[in-house]
Amino acid sequence: VLETGIAVTPEDPELNFHLGYTLSSQGRYEEAKRSYERAVTADISGVFTSVDRGILGYKTYHNLAGVCLLLEDYEQAKTYWRQALQDKPEFLPSAFELFQCALEKQDFPAVEEALERVRQREGMSENWTNMALQYVEKSGGASEQEAFLHQCVQRDPEALAPRLHLVRLLLRSERETEAEPHLA
Repeated sequence: VLETGIAVTPEDPELNFHLGYTLSSQGRYEEAKRSYERAVTADISGVFTSVDRGILGYKTYHNLAGVCLLLEDYEQAKTYWRQALQDKPEFLPSAFELFQCALEKQDFPAVEEALERVRQREGMSENWTNMALQYVEKSGGASEQEAFLHQCVQRDPEALAPRLHLVRLLLRSERETEAEPHLA
């Protein structure tokens, strides 16, 4: 059905977006990539009035990144996640994906970029704290996590997530006396 619609209106960004998704789910990644690229570059001036604007930008860039990753092209995936975030900075799924892939590749500048994007949107949230702890463990070892959490608590005493993580870490080490002031 999608291919029939595209035969009639080949520039329709929504049809190309949905075809890209369908092809990707079928494991046809090169075709999916081409379909997403057609969606994101579609000229809708004067033709389409009710198109989902996200398809012309961040949604398609995010999906393109996923396809590129499946095609084992991390650098291109990273570029598309960045484009998605440039288009819609509050669309954090792209920051989360960029973070996870960059961490796996040990691309620490990209890890730090993704962390900063989350911190800018959410502050020292649970998401940010979990991500930061993964980064600290990968880059410096699990032993560095306590010092990092203490720094976070000192930097922002009102941030709840780092404080709770610190308390849990101290309690797991049977250091109740050290944990107690953080619970007040």
